[in-house]
Amino acid sequence: VTGSSVNIRKGPSTEYDTMGVVKKGDYLKWYRWAWDGWFLIEYERATGWISAKYSEVYDDGNYTDVNDEDM
Repeated sequence: VTGSSVNIRKGPSTEYDTMGVVKKGDYLKWYRWAWDGWFLIEYERATGWISAKYSEVYDDGNYTDVNDEDM
């Protein structure tokens, strides 16, 4: 997370409700890039969305592919 305080949302837009807030330097497991600059991520044992404006992907090479049916 690169923003100082970033909302995690229920969908890929600011129109969706907030699930929680993360802080700069927090690491989240991400699943995929979405349209309009959002990442699908894992947050508190659920999936949520974070804006790419305030986050960046760090690829440690340890990942699992998922598709829409897995969500």
